[in-house]
Amino acid sequence: MGRYYRKKKMVVEDHTQKLRLLAVKKGFCQECGSRHEPNQPHNCDSMFYQARFRMQHGRFPNWKDAMSHCSPEMKEVWTKELKKLRQM
Repeated sequence: MGRYYRKKKMVVEDHTQKLRLLAVKKGFCQECGSRHEPNQPHNCDSMFYQARFRMQHGRFPNWKDAMSHCSPEMKEVWTKELKKLRQM
């Protein structure tokens, strides 16, 4: 959002633009644009995943979002490792 002043009056300009994502290559996850096994979490650090998720949900994803489709056992493994890395 840009701002400028004219005659002691603030005028706010809206520079809203739409974002379009290109199609993901075959063999890559259609949600995050990375290569991973279907039982693994999406790549939360992927710019494609962040943009797509934000367009759908209005906020940026976190690792819990990336793991939402995983089994409880897989979530436990990833949560443990992410805590070691202080990512969660």
